[in-house]
Amino acid sequence: MTFTDETKASATYSGGGKVAVLAMIAIALVAATFAWWWNFNRGRQTLAFFGPQAAHLIRTAPKVEILVVGGPDAAGGYDSTDDKVRLSNGEFAVFRRIDISNAPGLIHARASLLADSSYAGEPRMSLWGSFTEVVRFADVDGEVYVAITEPDGSIQIVSEVKSMPLIEKTADGWRQFIERNVAAARTKAATPPAPARTDLSE
Repeated sequence: MTFTDETKASATYSGGGKVAVLAMIAIALVAATFAWWWNFNRGRQTLAFFGPQAAHLIRTAPKVEILVVGGPDAAGGYDSTDDKVRLSNGEFAVFRRIDISNAPGLIHARASLLADSSYAGEPRMSLWGSFTEVVRFADVDGEVYVAITEPDGSIQIVSEVKSMPLIEKTADGWRQFIERNVAAARTKAATPPAPARTDLSE
């Protein structure tokens, strides 16, 4: 092969390499566009239900709490606690607050509320359902309260008169998530503190 032939071969290879790089970029763009379209469409119904601000809080709020508003903790009645939450459509007593901002499983629990596939029907207007815990998502700019109503397993925006039925898998997952964290908080509260250690070495 002459020097000229080598130069031609090199140029041909270089051109083929550019085509391969452009093809890879094109595939990446198509994949990114599809991923955006998929994520946008899989949450359109829930975005319409929660609204942009509430959906953003559910996804990213740094402070997440379970507020126990009924059940065994409410044995003392409404006046047994000074912790009250007033919303536009009423007020409820909070008998226990549980910080779950860093709880295992929270990331998946958040995502499940924002996926259309987690729901079994359309949003509907409803009065407060039956629930004993409320989940609060909050940041410095706002907050949203949601609850799993019984026995139908719907998600309810507590500050509004509307709800949407969850599929059984998602409703059961949220029930277990809440029950696990409430039980852990009750156990922790019932466990007496360890006695102070006395240093006998002096």
